[in-house]
Amino acid sequence: MPMTELERILVEGCRHGDQEAWRTLYRTYAPDIARYLRGMVTDRSDVEDLVQTCLIKFLSSIDHFRGEASLRTWLHCIARNVALHEIRGRTRRERHLAAYARSSHHESPGPDGAVEARDQLDRVMTLLHELDAPFRDVWILREIQQLEVSECAVILDLPTSTVRTRHHRARQKLLALLETQEQAPSQRLRLIASEGGES
Repeated sequence: MPMTELERILVEGCRHGDQEAWRTLYRTYAPDIARYLRGMVTDRSDVEDLVQTCLIKFLSSIDHFRGEASLRTWLHCIARNVALHEIRGRTRRERHLAAYARSSHHESPGPDGAVEARDQLDRVMTLLHELDAPFRDVWILREIQQLEVSECAVILDLPTSTVRTRHHRARQKLLALLETQEQAPSQRLRLIASEGGES
């Protein structure tokens, strides 16, 4: 996905030291980067520092950006590299994933239902740890970040066909794990595990 005109203006502004362009870019993209990083790293208290690291790397590499992909895709590439570096440095800690925020729109339960839904969601997130990294990466980008297949392909440096295949297989694997652990998985559990974009 190519850059939009607004993205070009922001990149050029940041390239020339425009503080307003920088503030606009930060307000626009920092929350998205933070959400992605929360899905990749264990200690959420470090996420803001990692966001800063990503944006510093963005500034340091801005002269090499040719605009062949969108600014959002480029920032996700940087964030993924920062997250992987962070994970490698924490080999003794368990990797955690953020809650699958998009699942909440499928239904609007009352207070008791919300607690139950959250518990079900946490179970699916735990199962996600059991997927191999290539499938987990695609699932996070497609499901949590809601990125297009083409954007995932750029971030992961894969053909779009491979992204689609891994996404489909990740959903199948999650369902299989769910059915192994749950004698009769609820519809919500199955939906959280398998719901996604076009595979």
